[in-house]
Parts: sequence; C-alpha cells; structure tokens
Amino acid sequence: MQLAPKITKHVWIMCLALSVILFSENMANADAVETTDNHTVNCPATYQQGTDAKIITQSKAAYEKTCEKVIVPAYHRYLNSGETGSFEEFAADNYYEQEAPGLKGDVTTNVTAMGPESTKSGVHPMMNGKTGYKMKAGDILVVYGRSSSSHFIGHAAIATSSKYVLEMTGPGHKSDHHTKANFFKRNTKGSSYVLVYRIKKHPTYAKNAASYAYHHMYKGARPSYFISTHLYHKDPSYCSKYVYLSYYWGAKKSSVKKWPEYTHIVTPHGLVGNFKGTFKPNKIHKVTSYK
Repeated sequence: MQLAPKITKHVWIMCLALSVILFSENMANADAVETTDNHTVNCPATYQQGTDAKIITQSKAAYEKTCEKVIVPAYHRYLNSGETGSFEEFAADNYYEQEAPGLKGDVTTNVTAMGPESTKSGVHPMMNGKTGYKMKAGDILVVYGRSSSSHFIGHAAIATSSKYVLEMTGPGHKSDHHTKANFFKRNTKGSSYVLVYRIKKHPTYAKNAASYAYHHMYKGARPSYFISTHLYHKDPSYCSKYVYLSYYWGAKKSSVKKWPEYTHIVTPHGLVGNFKGTFKPNKIHKVTSYK
C-alpha cells in the first residue's frame, strides 16, 4: 500500500514529460504545411538553413513573412508544373528571396532609371545629375518584388547598350529586345525594383556577351520560353538561363560555373552566384523607379 503513491507519482511525472516532448514537437512543426502532393513546406526550417549558410540577413519574422507571401506560392506553381524537389532545395535555389551580394566593399546606390536621353528642348534635365542609372552593355538586371506567374521567383535580363535590354518575359514569348524605358517602367511598379550588377573587371567581355546575345539569340535565332535542365542548349530558354548563356557562349566559358547536363536550373535570384573568379559582378545600383 505504501508503494502506490510512489508509483502514481512516477507515472504522473512520466506522462508530464511525454506531454512536454509532444507539445515541443508540435510547436516546432506548427508552421509546416503539407501541399497537395505531400511535400512539406516549412518556412522556419529554411530560415535556419539560410542563416546557417550566411545568406539570410532578415529577422526571422521578416523572412517568414516573405517566405509565406513569395516563396511558398512560387513553390506550389513549381510543383503544379510537374517539377519535383523539396521545399528546402527550392528555397535555396531561389537564394531565399534575398538580394544576391556583390563583391566585398561594394556600395550600392538607390537611384532612378534615367528617362529619355533627349527631349525636344535638348538634354533631359536628369542627364547632368549625379544620380540616375547610366546603363551599359553587359549589365545584368535582376528584378525583385515582382509577382510572377512563373514557377520561379523574380526576373533577369541583360543590357545590350545604354538604351536597350534583351529578355525572355515568360511562357508564350520568344526573346525580346525592349527599350530601357519599357523594361524599367514594367519592373519598378509598386514594391518591385531592379538590382544592377556590372562586371567591372572585364568590360570588353561584358560587351561581347551582350553582342552575342543580340546577334545569336535574338537576330539570328530567337529561342522560345521553356524551363528545363537542358542548360547549354540556347533554344528553348528562360530569363536567367538566357543571361547565363550570353556570358557562357559570348564572353568566356570560364566566366560562369559549369554544371553537369540535366542537373541545374539557373534561377533569377541565383544567377549572380553562378559567376566566378574575376567575373563576379559588382552590385552597383538599386533602381526603384523610372523618371
């Protein structure tokens, strides 16, 4: 009779401990969501993954808001298009929706995209200002904050001169050569903005990449839009692959990382990380409007 209270107390302690463990596990998985294809979506897990890799600089709360608003919907589109892969891999491939860094010591200025370079009355009033983006051939343009129907996040393009941009805008389109005004007006609406990366150490190669894209992936043959892991074929293509191949085929193959065929997709927000060595670009501007 004297053992009963001790046994009861022992059992009660064990039950309490088990309840604490189960509660902790449930809390850890509280933000995990099962997709229709039984793929687990877990924003807190990718936050830990991204901070461990020293990529995510946002607070946990800010990142999880971005994750739920941008990365999760894009992942659903990715799965619905027939692709496979874990949410963690998808988030990493899209650089956790973080701005790709430039080189150490880069100073990125917030500017407007300068408007028309001439008017009826002469030089545009912003031409002589210290602010404003003066585009150069080979500049790499990466769009953030834009809602997309694609199953990847963001958009990328390459400048062919001070006045024109080559890009692949989406399904049903071929490569297009748009004016600077057209590109920046479309991509600086609302919360959208464009990060400008420039390969300062190799300006001639940058021009060669732009020239190759224009003559061989626009004038000579315009690739159709389609996303696949067939990375080194120029047709079909997609926005960030188009920029990658401009440098791979048009500048120097060693300018970018080489991947085994059928294994890699170059995402818009992962594009800059594919450049290597002295071809790693500087992040020079954040363009927030076109004026």
